[in-house]
Amino acid sequence: MSGKRGGTLRAQWLGKQLRDLRERAGLTLKEAGEYVQRDGSTVSRFEAGLYPARTPGVLALLDLYGVTTPRSATAWSA
Repeated sequence: MSGKRGGTLRAQWLGKQLRDLRERAGLTLKEAGEYVQRDGSTVSRFEAGLYPARTPGVLALLDLYGVTTPRSATAWSA
């Protein structure tokens, strides 16, 4: 059987964090996509946890969203 699978819980968690940051920054999917040289629908798939977000893309999005200070290690642990 070949059905579509959702992303992992970790990817879904990361996607939610990225979506929350983008919305707080007041940016659209299209604007975020243009910044990372991707289509807005790709950023949407990152946010849904359906497409793996690679480190360079995540770092670029964090830069765009104005995240400059990392959270403490305990805040990021699962």
